[in-house]
Amino acid sequence: MKAVLVCISFICITNVFVHSKENNKSPCNIQTKTVKNKLFPLVGKSREKRQTCKEYRVVHTNFRTYFKSLMANYSNYVPPYYPSKGWQRDESFVLDIRMQPEALIDLNDVDERMTTVLSFLVEWKESNLVWAGMNTFVYSVILDADMLWKPHIKLGNPHASQRVKTDTNDKLTLEFKGEVTWSFVWTVDTRCKIDITYYPFDRQNCLIVLVLSSDLKDYLNFDHTVPHLALDNGNWKHINTSIYNYTNYKTMKTHIVIEYTFDRKSVTPMLVFMAPVTILVSLLPLVFVLPNDGSERLGIAMTVLLAVSVYMTLVVDKLPDSSDPLPLITTVFFAWYVYNAFVTLLVLINGRISRISDKRSVPKCLQCLVRLTRRCFCLADKNYTCVESRNEENAQCEENKMSMKKITWKSVSSMLDKWFIILLYALEIVYASVAFVVLTSGGKDGHTAYRVPGDFMDDAFKSFTGEGQSYECTLWE
Repeated sequence: MKAVLVCISFICITNVFVHSKENNKSPCNIQTKTVKNKLFPLVGKSREKRQTCKEYRVVHTNFRTYFKSLMANYSNYVPPYYPSKGWQRDESFVLDIRMQPEALIDLNDVDERMTTVLSFLVEWKESNLVWAGMNTFVYSVILDADMLWKPHIKLGNPHASQRVKTDTNDKLTLEFKGEVTWSFVWTVDTRCKIDITYYPFDRQNCLIVLVLSSDLKDYLNFDHTVPHLALDNGNWKHINTSIYNYTNYKTMKTHIVIEYTFDRKSVTPMLVFMAPVTILVSLLPLVFVLPNDGSERLGIAMTVLLAVSVYMTLVVDKLPDSSDPLPLITTVFFAWYVYNAFVTLLVLINGRISRISDKRSVPKCLQCLVRLTRRCFCLADKNYTCVESRNEENAQCEENKMSMKKITWKSVSSMLDKWFIILLYALEIVYASVAFVVLTSGGKDGHTAYRVPGDFMDDAFKSFTGEGQSYECTLWE
């Protein structure tokens, strides 16, 4: 029994030893055997076999030394599509640039500035930096951004503030197949030509221009996506995005133009500016309901006049100083201001008419208007019947009867009050309706023209309107 146990133990130990020995064989030995049987059947290729074995041994022992030798003949000034030998370019080279706006921070009307956060993911392949990942067990390395070639991406339409903030990601990821990945985030201020003609129902087209070397035109693959609600904020709503490219052969630059279309959310301006002014102006004709004896009418008219002027100042502060053409909202408010001044003038004139002495006779035309007004408003002369009783009561009755038939300057003033109320309200309704229709019906079409820098040398001024047809501009679907 003991002999059997000893034999079994010996066999187990022998198997374990043999298995561990086989696992500890170097990849070079395994590869050598394989090469001997299959890849190198001829004795004349033994030198190449020894070189292969040496390479695997070096890789397994020290990857850092191997990668250093791999980078020995590499230059970060030479693009990957330039061949290491000969003059033929690598036509299979592709530069993928993926851009994604993360947030619309601000779209300033006064400064004509759009502030956005942009994410970039740039990918390309370095065919000269490839190693065997399966044998090195190193599939990717992280390098400093200045160690490898990378495309120079520049902002083509920066704002005067020149703010281009980049995150701290200055690293590149190089995989064993030569694929390079470079990601970074920009917070940029770009110029945006603001057209506030139809404020607050306006539509703005703002551009972000990326400038690259013209050599990359044939290898460039640009992709742009906008996440849901990424470009919406409290004041603006993103409507559409268009992408165009333009190659300027004088400056040897390729321009990628991204056009964002925004509609202003008009609820806030209407509640803050337009609604209060409309309410104030709608109350103005009611001053003719007040008695014409005191100064209440003039006081209310002057108060509304000053209030409209204050709101005009608030609206102007929200608009750019260099706006061309003139915003229609300023014209609307100025018309309301002139209207208030006109009503104030009518109050003064009517007050002066009511204070004319009764000794001065009223012209017959005004008397006809007074009688017509009394009939239109059911205020025709009443038939008084004076009952004969005491002399004093009869005299008072006759006096009232005569006063109803007699037309004085106060009667003319009362007649003007009634017609002023009707005509002024009719004028307000018509004007407000026309202004609202005009403001809401315009400014929804068209594109922002982009002038390519450098086209000022010999040719005429060039620009494109986003149609993707003129001046070699191409629309990227």
